[in-house]
Amino acid sequence: IRMGVGKPPQKEDVVDYVLSTFPPEEAETRTAMITQAVTWVVTLIEAPGQPLAG
Repeated sequence: IRMGVGKPPQKEDVVDYVLSTFPPEEAETRTAMITQAVTWVVTLIEAPGQPLAG
């Protein structure tokens, strides 16, 4: 599963940015991404070979 986090807003080290926690204003987006990822994993387990939507 691959989820993007975008680029650092300032000249921050990319590794530090990627490994940092999500800011509070992105909590809803984070929750939606995790929920979708869980749905896809369950689909892959229950129906392997089926195309994933999203």
